[in-house]
Amino acid sequence: MDRLQGQGSPILRRNQSYNNNNTQQIYHNIIGQRHAIITITTIFLAIVLIANNNASNLQNNNRSETTNSILFDNSIDNKQLLPLPPPSYSILPKKIYSVIGLESSGTQFVSKLIEDALHTGPYREGSRPCTETCNDGTPKCENMKQISEQHSCNESSDILVQHFSLPWGGSCHLHPNPPIVDVVLPSQCTRDQVNQSEIEECNAMTRDIWGLELNGKPFQYPTRYQLDITANKKWYDSQGVEQYFIIVIRDAKISYLARHSHCNSTHLRKQEEEVGTQLIVEAINTFILQDDHEEVTNKTLYQWVASQYQEHRNGRMLSALPSRDNVVVVSYESLVKLGGTYVKMLYDTLVIGSDIIPDIRDSNEKYLNKTLQRDQPKLPTNKEDDSAPRIAWLMSFPNSGTTYTKHLVDMVSGYNTASNYDDGLSHGGTKTPIWDKLSNGPFYSVSSNQNWTTPTGFVLTKTHCGSYCLWCRSTEYISTAAQFSRSCGRTSHVPQGDNKPKIGHYNITLAKRAVHIIRDPFSNIVARFHHHIKSLAHQNETNSYTLDEKGFRTMCSELDAKLKEDTASSPFYRDVKDLVKVIPCSSDFFRWTQWHNLAHITTYDLGIPTLIIHYENYTHNFNQTVDILHNFLRLDMKNEPPLFITGKAYRDYYTKEERTGVKEMVEKLATKKIWENVHHYFE
Repeated sequence: MDRLQGQGSPILRRNQSYNNNNTQQIYHNIIGQRHAIITITTIFLAIVLIANNNASNLQNNNRSETTNSILFDNSIDNKQLLPLPPPSYSILPKKIYSVIGLESSGTQFVSKLIEDALHTGPYREGSRPCTETCNDGTPKCENMKQISEQHSCNESSDILVQHFSLPWGGSCHLHPNPPIVDVVLPSQCTRDQVNQSEIEECNAMTRDIWGLELNGKPFQYPTRYQLDITANKKWYDSQGVEQYFIIVIRDAKISYLARHSHCNSTHLRKQEEEVGTQLIVEAINTFILQDDHEEVTNKTLYQWVASQYQEHRNGRMLSALPSRDNVVVVSYESLVKLGGTYVKMLYDTLVIGSDIIPDIRDSNEKYLNKTLQRDQPKLPTNKEDDSAPRIAWLMSFPNSGTTYTKHLVDMVSGYNTASNYDDGLSHGGTKTPIWDKLSNGPFYSVSSNQNWTTPTGFVLTKTHCGSYCLWCRSTEYISTAAQFSRSCGRTSHVPQGDNKPKIGHYNITLAKRAVHIIRDPFSNIVARFHHHIKSLAHQNETNSYTLDEKGFRTMCSELDAKLKEDTASSPFYRDVKDLVKVIPCSSDFFRWTQWHNLAHITTYDLGIPTLIIHYENYTHNFNQTVDILHNFLRLDMKNEPPLFITGKAYRDYYTKEERTGVKEMVEKLATKKIWENVHHYFE
């Protein structure tokens, strides 16, 4: 079955619209109260423990308010279970303990704790199948089998422990803006079904939920997604499954710091945190606070968690585990502080009869005295005064109009631009570093018969960053945000008297502004082809390509054939694997999209003003574009601009089906910000 992902897909409740300002405001409101919350939590827990010892009968008499199907007496060993009808489908377990929380909030530890207490065997990891049934011997199949062996849960058991994070799966820089999924199906439906009963039941489920049928094939979820806790629980409840959701909450700032290993982009991390927190809030309001005329919000969640340790609501004593309708909120800090006492309270709430108390270590200590230092720009290595040059990156995917833009600013302002690269200066030019103390560059672009002048505003400095190589495998151009950002400060030049290029780096925080050029992808990819032919000629290499549509398609056929196995087995192409088959030079469209995603993330994380210029604006709105560019760089316009010759558009090199395929690929892979800036190319 083809992967169902993107707008209009039935498994996606919505593509969340992110509001960066709100996210930042919420984040700062929460972390500003971190120490207060921990202190309040500790005090209130002490009160609660005393109250619990003196009021156990009151708690137990009211426990029926917090569960759907279980009545308690004072001893968990003597608990009485109300009869439940069997689940609607035989492959569904009778009971599921789903542990969920923001990434790095302690969900894996709690999942393992419950798994050990129930003796169920390994917990199920998200939507992964417990066993993998593929037998085709491909690298992808072997990889899936290896993953299944690591989480070989028992899918036929009546009781299942399941682990999620918000978001779950993948990495943020490769799968930005993860969609929200309504329901995660049982393991049998996310692998090849092996018998008629499984086929029929999985067909019935997907037909009932989304109007689809699997016909024996695995239901494939997005590589990275957020789970709608409320929708998932309501569906399983409707099928007669007793599902517990254990929502783990960890101190906001510490959780944010710990998530650096999962997502090192502050921009994407904050976006994902806002959406994940909202899903947690919805579940709390729907199940725990359903009758209390009270609601929590993203802003008040952590204060509400702390307040639960002192309130008496509806005549019942609240414990340190707010719960109702089988939804339980677990505080990571409370778990660490109270240890075995808190674990027993959790077992009691989940109706688990166990004496297993794990070794609990405080993972917060290493973060308590730290700041967001890893995410903040480091201070420049050179200490320049206020009169020192300030650079503005000219960021572009190759062959997007960089050369003309540099020439334009050179001519109109009368000041020199710069580059991270030689840019032909080895042939009679001079390589003058912008900063005397940084010999690695960047370098002024000045010929041997020209004097260079330091701009009064910003020095426009060319960088292509990285991740754009044409004939390389995915492992060579797939990049993390941190790797890409570092590559933007990479320099290359040939020192005087040497034939070998010297590679260097400068601190990327020296970039104070950025001009981000975007070109129509259909023309950009063809321009890359033209540049490739010229490079072969410059290197005196023979080639069989003609400089026309036929030559372009010939090169794309060779490129696609060479990389066919790579794109088919690469997990990074998983969401667009079917589109690859219909798009010529599909890997270059992937690189184009990834490059612009990472360029935006880089400038956002650095916190520098960024001007996006569409190459086509030189044709459609030349004078205004020139004015805006020079105003942004704070450069006076002293001279007439050089002639801009509108290049040929190459959309007709592609069929309608191919253009539609490119649109679907870019829409699936692009971040929200980039899609807003490129969607007009596909209209």
